[in-house]
Amino acid sequence: MSVPLDTLKYRLEKSHGFQILVCGFMLLFVTLLDFITGYEISFFIFYSFPIGLASWYGSRYFGILTALICMMGWAVADYYSGHAYSHPLIPLWNGATRLIFFMFMAIAIRQMKEKYELQIRNSTVDNMTGLLNSRGFYAQTKSLYSLLKREKQSFALAYIDIDNFKTVNDTMGHAEGDDVLKKIAGGMHYSLRSSDIICRLGGDEFIIFLPKTNEDQAKTALKKLKNNLDNIARENDWPIGFSIGAGVYDSHALDLEDAIHQSDALMYEVKKSGKGRTTIVNYQSSKT
Repeated sequence: MSVPLDTLKYRLEKSHGFQILVCGFMLLFVTLLDFITGYEISFFIFYSFPIGLASWYGSRYFGILTALICMMGWAVADYYSGHAYSHPLIPLWNGATRLIFFMFMAIAIRQMKEKYELQIRNSTVDNMTGLLNSRGFYAQTKSLYSLLKREKQSFALAYIDIDNFKTVNDTMGHAEGDDVLKKIAGGMHYSLRSSDIICRLGGDEFIIFLPKTNEDQAKTALKKLKNNLDNIARENDWPIGFSIGAGVYDSHALDLEDAIHQSDALMYEVKKSGKGRTTIVNYQSSKT
């Protein structure tokens, strides 16, 4: 069974073990081909694939380590293929030049990745709160949703609106309103798991994607979140509350866009019926 590209990318980005497995397999495959084809046919360029993968999805040090192991793989293939040299120092020289090239490649690719991530961050992060904006949210949840769908895992989507936020801006000033948003964003990070995806949609609305979450887990997580946010409001004497609408879904039974619209509608139902409450609806089918 084929693995979807976005699922593969997500696993490479999130799992160090998967990175090691894939890079190790690629290196072993290239080294074996290099040995089988003999020293007359150069496979030098193909060692760049595991190096590039390690440097792009792993860390700078993982890329450099992979470059070193690739040089060793080439040396082993070269030696056992029976390549004879006129001087014993020649293979050492060749190995050193390859190692330097591989190292430069690893560092250059990592620098490209860091510049790319900075550009992506600038375009996908809300400058006020440091949370994802809607563009960043959809980019991250798309990959994660595909993985959950493949594994038939449930998830929850929660819409949060700050009640009476306009009152803070009107009576306490926009600087205080900005402080509200920043501290609420910090409270969300503190209350939720590192795997949860938090987004400021704009104004005083937020959305949270909770992967691998059933109804009971969603109730526990959102109760903790609301309690912490209410405490932040009381500690700062802010006349605000929080309306939360959340749905729990089967990733294999519902389109992500439909789930987002349903959770949005739940939040507005809470707003219309008195504000300051949390409504959670389980949309999971009987078959999981």
